[in-house]
Amino acid sequence: MIKGTLTHERILKKGMLYARRFGLLSVNIGEISKTACLSRIGVISHFADNEDMQIAILKYTEDLFIQIVLKKYYTENPLDNLHNLKRRWLNWTDELGLDTDYSCPLIKAVVEYKNRESSLIKEHMQDQQQRLLNAGVIQ
Repeated sequence: MIKGTLTHERILKKGMLYARRFGLLSVNIGEISKTACLSRIGVISHFADNEDMQIAILKYTEDLFIQIVLKKYYTENPLDNLHNLKRRWLNWTDELGLDTDYSCPLIKAVVEYKNRESSLIKEHMQDQQQRLLNAGVIQ
């Protein structure tokens, strides 16, 4: 991987971790630049603005969730699949070696944005939730 790609992924991972603890609304270029040990310009070179970065963090988190929860332990038996889904979803961030004291950034985003005015982030979050629900049903 080239340096820019590694930096981009580091920003997304740090952003996801930050969102797990403080919520997606708290994610901004200044906080993530501190968390990722980068300059503000370094973060801005990867994302146009806070909204762009927050949506990218949601996409990154969704990709991880699909790989760790929905695809990894899918079975043909619906009841086994439901049990696997429950077990994997409750503990999915443990597999990433993350502190378990914080919550799922996807759920935090739903809670934070459900009563907010329409925005690109809210629309993305709503579409994402529907995609994840469909992905859990249709394998």
